[in-house]
Amino acid sequence: MNTEHEIRFHLSHHMFNRLASHLDWDEAEEIIDIMMGPHGIESMSSNSWVIRLRMASQTVRMQFKKRLPDPHEHLEIDVGIDSLPSAIEMLHQMGLKLGLIIARTRRKTSIDETIVALDDIPCLGHFVEIEGKVPGEFHVPTALTEYLASHDECKTYGDLIIERLRNEPAWADGYRTASMSAINHLQLGLSFNLMEAGWLTPQ
Repeated sequence: MNTEHEIRFHLSHHMFNRLASHLDWDEAEEIIDIMMGPHGIESMSSNSWVIRLRMASQTVRMQFKKRLPDPHEHLEIDVGIDSLPSAIEMLHQMGLKLGLIIARTRRKTSIDETIVALDDIPCLGHFVEIEGKVPGEFHVPTALTEYLASHDECKTYGDLIIERLRNEPAWADGYRTASMSAINHLQLGLSFNLMEAGWLTPQ
């Protein structure tokens, strides 16, 4: 089990493009995260734990994630799985419910022993996420300070989505439609009851 330390910044379109062109990034990859938790969507915004099923580069991984008292830190265990539908069925049998679906285009690089990810998330915006291991002093790499000097740290992607689901009905409808489209694209429509009580209706 690893303890991860993460911070992220919401970028303007201009700054996103500057970062994309000025640093040496890996090839972009499409990622879809399916989050499941004991309390469904409420697990995403509490100190509970979640299971994240991540599809990226034609691989699937299952990750246990639990928030820690420090809002920047979480515990994480990462394992590979052979069958996404079987994993979903197992999690359903354990009582876990669908939380959020987060699709993004991601490019990564390493700076000063930290992983830096440049994320483009439809309907949510452009972000840079910085991840390091704990223990050890964690800081924004010097190479990024110029770009981030005028940008404030932001919440987790899950918290940002839940905030908009609560406050922006039109946005919530678009997010719901996009999430269902992603599920159908992955041929997982039969694995989820997308209309289960409480889905995408955070309190």
